[in-house]
Amino acid sequence: MDWRVPDWSGAASALFKRTLFGYVAAYRAGGLDRLPRYDDQGDPIAVGEQLRDLIGQSPSPLDTDPALRESLLRYPAGGLVEGANHFFYWSKEEFGFKPIVGLNHVCTHVPPAGGPVTMVTIQFYATHYIDGQVAVMTLLPDPADSGAFYWLYLNRARIGRLSGFWGVLARPIVQGRARSGLSKSFTTTKTRMENQR
Repeated sequence: MDWRVPDWSGAASALFKRTLFGYVAAYRAGGLDRLPRYDDQGDPIAVGEQLRDLIGQSPSPLDTDPALRESLLRYPAGGLVEGANHFFYWSKEEFGFKPIVGLNHVCTHVPPAGGPVTMVTIQFYATHYIDGQVAVMTLLPDPADSGAFYWLYLNRARIGRLSGFWGVLARPIVQGRARSGLSKSFTTTKTRMENQR
């Protein structure tokens, strides 16, 4: 990056976007093994290893869908599970001392024969704080009410890169804002769903 060019801000933004796109392309081509290592705080952190551990942890809604779990661990080589769809998106979240730009892989699984619907979100890159994050959401039909369901949500994250004096101050702030943001998101989603009934 040449910081002396007149439009250095635009050039830096374009470089950052190309870098993010490169991370997505590498992950789509080679899965967890192709993810970058965070090497900005002493000991390098292998993001793929962090995510492999988070996806495999139990108890989890994925315990009842081992084929889906295995396909996520081996993505893209694991093949597609019938009824599963994948998409990617980037996010910008405002918590902590600076915003976090993240890259996310979402897999939705609607079993063709019926049963619980599962959505897994894997955050495979974050600019700050988060070393890996996996969220699993399962919708369980209510046998007593055909129009209702139970919403089960599990989120596991590795919050790191908060070392030293500033890390001691930042960690509770980042964790608290993450929890409050999740609670607000649940409340908003619940309200929207209830208004559509």
